[in-house]
Amino acid sequence: MKIKAIILGTMTGLWVGVVSGQELTIQGGGYVGEKLFEVASGRVISGWGVGPGGEVYYLETDSAMVAPTRLMRRGAGDGYVGATAIYSYGAAVYGSFVKWNEGSVYFGENSGGTIREVRVDGSVDLLGVVAGNYDGAFWGGELYLSHNPGGFSPENRVSRYGFLADGSGGRMLGVGDVIVDTEGDYSGPLVFDGEGSLYYGGSGSYGRQGLYRFGAGAVMGAWGAGVLGLGAGNLYLADGGNAYLTRGESGGVWQSDFGTLNVINENGKTGVGTSGDYGIGQLAVEGGALYVAVTNGSYDQSAVYRVVPEASTGVLCLLGLGGILARRRGNR
Repeated sequence: MKIKAIILGTMTGLWVGVVSGQELTIQGGGYVGEKLFEVASGRVISGWGVGPGGEVYYLETDSAMVAPTRLMRRGAGDGYVGATAIYSYGAAVYGSFVKWNEGSVYFGENSGGTIREVRVDGSVDLLGVVAGNYDGAFWGGELYLSHNPGGFSPENRVSRYGFLADGSGGRMLGVGDVIVDTEGDYSGPLVFDGEGSLYYGGSGSYGRQGLYRFGAGAVMGAWGAGVLGLGAGNLYLADGGNAYLTRGESGGVWQSDFGTLNVINENGKTGVGTSGDYGIGQLAVEGGALYVAVTNGSYDQSAVYRVVPEASTGVLCLLGLGGILARRRGNR
């Protein structure tokens, strides 16, 4: 496929895209972007995450839902050129999330609800089944899942899962402890900030709108003892739908709502990037960079981009949202 990359200006941002349309336009604000790779035509990224060395793990799904879905890995060492298959479902399933945590890669799918772990030795372990899993986040060594057991009914919730020995040398998920009842939402992303606060994003017009925040104390207080709700007291930002979230190392979160890429913190929401195809998907922060998955409008090919601070502002940006947000937090 012919690739075109057009630099619009070093101080206003960088447009990088491909002729099939998986494009991300960075609007400036101290950031620039570059396309790292695209998956094969006819394949889309249905879940992905980033490891500490910048390696990218992603679930590659056939857009026609015929060929098997596979967990793939690409590394920075060869410029993300080579892709290695780690696991194949043997059938077409739709992935939900991929997360790296403490040396292992965790991945889920919401066709059958299975959740698996790729261990340090490369073996793949089935941890359990959580119906309707949409997104996951780790805190304190435990996995928190946003999941909807009701299928097409608005019954989404956030539950905490510990890990137990499975009796055969592996691990399995413990019994889920419901932490947040989203009260009429279908599915939504979740993420923890560096202080242990939990953010949950409502799914939008047909569910719950807004971004909600629960302090670390409230989350721990709900362990086995109660369920939190999406009340006005927990509303962090009155906003529309939230597709995906990831943490900002210096406070707040990054958000995609398919059409725009945003920074959200105590000062509100700031747009950083846009996609004309409304294809901005899952996000991940690692090593001072934001990684963004973008799918084209015909839903038959995805690409991954890396968004970093401009050189002129790099000294202010330590990780994720960087020093700019740290300064804002210091002015509270």
